[in-house]
Amino acid sequence: MKGFLHGVALGEIVLDEPGITVRALAPEQLLAMKLTAWRDDVDIEDARALLGLLEGEKDAVWTRVQPFLVPGRELKAQYAFEDLWETRP
Repeated sequence: MKGFLHGVALGEIVLDEPGITVRALAPEQLLAMKLTAWRDDVDIEDARALLGLLEGEKDAVWTRVQPFLVPGRELKAQYAFEDLWETRP
């Protein structure tokens, strides 16, 4: 996972107990990680579920995902995003 982590966007709190708070990453960042890795048989269903959490038009969603793409893998991620967008329910 750490090879696909670029920046940090904090998401919802998943655990909040005395002395510890645990947060998920924001859906935009998780989607960027899935798009960057893009192994068809492993990542597509996760990416589809994450895309379903993001509201907006295609370009607006892509703009929110882009800052979290690993440098040098942007084109692969963009192709994966285009493919995913076209096949969303």
